[in-house]
Amino acid sequence: MKKINKISGFPEYSPYIRSIELDYINKIKSSFALHGFTDIETPAVELIETLSSKGEDVDKEIYSLSRLADNSNNDSSGKFALHYDLTVPLARYVSQHFNDLDFPFRRSQIQKVWRGERPQEGRYREFLQCDIDIIGSENLSIDSDYQVIAAALDAMRKLNIGKVGLKLNSRKILEGAYGCIGVVNIDEVIRIMDKINKVSKAELQDMLIKHGLDSQIAEKCIKFAEISTSNGEILESLISNVVTSNNDLLNEGLQETINLMNRLQSKFGKYFDIQADMSIARGFDYYTGMICEGYFLDYPAYPSICAGGRYDNLVSNFSNKKLPGVGMSIGFTRIFTKMLAENLLPQGSKNPAKVMIARYPETKFEDLENLADLLRNENISTIVHYEDSKLTKQLRYASKIQIPYVILVSDSSDVIELKDMNTGAQEIIKAENLIQSLVGKNESR
Repeated sequence: MKKINKISGFPEYSPYIRSIELDYINKIKSSFALHGFTDIETPAVELIETLSSKGEDVDKEIYSLSRLADNSNNDSSGKFALHYDLTVPLARYVSQHFNDLDFPFRRSQIQKVWRGERPQEGRYREFLQCDIDIIGSENLSIDSDYQVIAAALDAMRKLNIGKVGLKLNSRKILEGAYGCIGVVNIDEVIRIMDKINKVSKAELQDMLIKHGLDSQIAEKCIKFAEISTSNGEILESLISNVVTSNNDLLNEGLQETINLMNRLQSKFGKYFDIQADMSIARGFDYYTGMICEGYFLDYPAYPSICAGGRYDNLVSNFSNKKLPGVGMSIGFTRIFTKMLAENLLPQGSKNPAKVMIARYPETKFEDLENLADLLRNENISTIVHYEDSKLTKQLRYASKIQIPYVILVSDSSDVIELKDMNTGAQEIIKAENLIQSLVGKNESR
């Protein structure tokens, strides 16, 4: 018999764990809807030219598609790839469906994405992202930055995932500060500085020097990236100690970040640790303003669990229209797998059914099905045990898959035995009162 090997980086769960995952996903969906975000879905596949050139590191992680065997002269071969995030497909979607959308367009999207990463804790080749974005036409209020972060934090709070920190920064601060320090190729330096938590300080400095920075400028870049505080005045002071000059871009980004931090702390301060952190760079080329990342406070070495930012020019890659946007992404799979590994998940269910109809040998199948249809018509999820087995075996099966109630139907259609599998209590009720009894029991649980 051929051995089946598990593919690393592609999470797969038991029905019990899957039920908890679905419950979490539904909580996020409903939370996004409460904030007025409209759900969309885009294809898993995009043109390679749509996905590529958003940052060198990203291009290395794109899964391209080709047929296993294709002898035809198919022009489409090698042109497609799996999307690595949901932001670039959104930009393509908005540009193509512009006339069908109302702006500001508030979008939510929960889908799987694929990246060619080396599988390890918190990093997967296939994972679920939960995104929200607001896209404007011509202009988009700076208040939208607050709205998307607030909606994401609200959703995560409902998952009870423990202590979470949020780090804020701005590409305006980074570009303004690095410009004042003396950096010429700012975008490339930002990409290098995005690795600050992945390599040592010495390695980071070597990378900057190899890129053409002298040692003093490289040292200032690292010192600047080490600034982190939850106080706006202290942030200004710390930055002025490293960046001795300033410019309008730096000042604008600094004030926007401080104002945003204060607003978020006012509403979410007792649930989240919210700070400004100059190490947050986000390696994607499309960010132009606010950027942020969230993480587990109890697991500081674990990758970020949410992230986002403003991208005033992203859609311009596909359209001449000016469509600025801002978005947040919750890394659902990272959150869920960590909680699973740490035994922090709530109780789930092995089966969605609330009732199992057991059978005695003399009971007709048609009677069981008619009863099941009656229950399902009242939105009571029901399964019928068709196997010809002893009643004790049927009850063991119901207990094993966590069915709350078992109905025992004899050849008499007037009365029904109803067994509570949690308490073991059993009662005989009239068939006409079954629905009312089950509805009352479900509501009390």
